[in-house]
Amino acid sequence: MKHSRNASSASASVVTLAVLSTTMLGVVGVSHLMSQQVKLTSLNSERDIARGMAESGIDVAVQKIYASSTYVGEETTVTSAGGTLQGSYTTSVSTLPGGTFLIRSSGRSTMGVTVSLVATAEITRQPPGATGIISNGPIRIASGATLRTLPAGSHCAGMSSNDRITIEGSCNIDGTVRSRLDVQASGSIYKKCEYQPRIPFPSQTDVEKCRSTEYAKACSGGTRYGDVSSSTTITGPKRISGDIKCGSGERVVLKGPGTIYVDGNVELDESATLENGTCLVVNGTFVQNSRSCYRIDKTVTSKTPTLMVCGNRTSSCDAVPSTTCSIRGSSVSTDHVGIVQVCKGDLEIKGNASQTGCFSVVSGKTTVSTGSPLIQTLPTGINAPIPLIDSYRVIAVIEQ
Repeated sequence: MKHSRNASSASASVVTLAVLSTTMLGVVGVSHLMSQQVKLTSLNSERDIARGMAESGIDVAVQKIYASSTYVGEETTVTSAGGTLQGSYTTSVSTLPGGTFLIRSSGRSTMGVTVSLVATAEITRQPPGATGIISNGPIRIASGATLRTLPAGSHCAGMSSNDRITIEGSCNIDGTVRSRLDVQASGSIYKKCEYQPRIPFPSQTDVEKCRSTEYAKACSGGTRYGDVSSSTTITGPKRISGDIKCGSGERVVLKGPGTIYVDGNVELDESATLENGTCLVVNGTFVQNSRSCYRIDKTVTSKTPTLMVCGNRTSSCDAVPSTTCSIRGSSVSTDHVGIVQVCKGDLEIKGNASQTGCFSVVSGKTTVSTGSPLIQTLPTGINAPIPLIDSYRVIAVIEQ
């Protein structure tokens, strides 16, 4: 009996040791697994930091390429606001065809983990004047038109639209007709591009900021109250609280160096002339009636005089027409209209006369009607308050 009890005790001891051994092995295994998970979590965290560094390098590179096409890359350390080292990135930039760039960016964490990315970026630059007509809405040429470059031969006097382009009758366009939808046209076109990507235009918020900036510039020179309704010369900066109404045979001359802001409408009657030598901002509408003349002062060389039509209401009871800018060409071939920017509403180009300048429509449609205007783009180097097409974006990012 005693022998049996000893055997049972020994057996229990063996089982206990086996359980303890298994438990110890389990504890060691769990500890090892937890240690591996901690190391893996730490490695993933370091990889996230390194990738963040590489992505920062791409973001900085795109912005610097946009500012200067000669940018080739850099090596930069990144620190926190308190001065603690966060990591670093190294970038290199190569130029590709068609305004695109290849960016290689290697990010490094403080623990030495690295992540390498390759990105392609696109820089789009088409300042006002780079083409004859550019519109966020549809363009319709009702009775044919001739668009050519001044001076001739560079094939850039075209038109671009984020909608459909329709040209009825014969036409002769020495430039690219570019549409996000389709182009319906006859006649001679240098180049046609359909179903193109959307052209970047400023939002109405951006346009309003621009208008407010020009308003402040004009107000710095004081305010002239009442309508301008007789021949006169006005020197900017100046705000006009009222309309400009030029009657038959009257001539109003606007000079710089500052902005002239009309807090109302502009209407030119038959045989009236408005000559602009600065940035003219019209808060309301701009209407040119038959045989009136709007032209810029070509002797101004610091910047091309600009007409900016905002198309806003001038009082609570005024209704805004769909066409906020109606402009005619000049029978004098040496006259220029400069840059015409329509910020709200439609643009209508009228008259059987020449149009030397460029037209930008932020919203609404563009119609060329009555006769066959000759529209020429201006020489390079012109500028305007709103740079309509000037953007950058990252197209794709791949991790190596």
